[in-house]
Amino acid sequence: MGNLLKYSGIVTKIRAMEAKLLTPEQFADIANLRSVPDIADYLRKNTAYAEVLDTLTEDQIHRGNIEKVLVQSLYHDYTKIYRFCGQSQREFMKLIMKGYEIELINYCLRIVINHYKKPFDLNYKSAFFDRYSQISIGKLITARTTDELVENLKETEYYAPLKKIKDTDNVTLYDYNLALDLYYYTSTWKEQKKILKKSDLELFMKDRSFEYSVDLQGEKVLQYEARGYLSDADSDTL
Repeated sequence: MGNLLKYSGIVTKIRAMEAKLLTPEQFADIANLRSVPDIADYLRKNTAYAEVLDTLTEDQIHRGNIEKVLVQSLYHDYTKIYRFCGQSQREFMKLIMKGYEIELINYCLRIVINHYKKPFDLNYKSAFFDRYSQISIGKLITARTTDELVENLKETEYYAPLKKIKDTDNVTLYDYNLALDLYYYTSTWKEQKKILKKSDLELFMKDRSFEYSVDLQGEKVLQYEARGYLSDADSDTL
């Protein structure tokens, strides 16, 4: 009964937010549209994203701007849930934040490894990351090489796994992505077991479609073992 009372409020809030998500039918409709303006118009008329899209003027309707306002909407939802949580629930919310952080690091890695002329475009994420993340976007955007990027993550949990990859020969963007994927999975798996009690963990695993299937886990483990990146401790976790 205690756990029910503890989580019922936040579950109710999340369920209400979940009702605003796109349905499979709406995704199918969008897939059949032919242009970005058509997609924006559909989202405005048929979904809960109308409010955020209405912040854009007609001449601002292009993919980059639409992606930005949708990402900001996601961060806004995270903020609403986080503020509603107690301390123990906020520890769990930090696990979700890991996914946003790794997505950010991967974006920065693509910029520096592929030597894009386009500069970092992360100002719209700064306020959110400054409040909830261990990562400093201000530091990341100064990097021009992978060495600099990894060093700028030195005060975060991602430094160790990335430095291990950086110090190997012939490392590629794929290797960095793979290293972050493995770190995300193993660290999240360990931490959720610490944060959630057995009954809560069972409900979490039953209700949540976990990002990695058993088959994909095995494939990633084999890839890491082949590259020599996987420690015995990581193998035991998986």
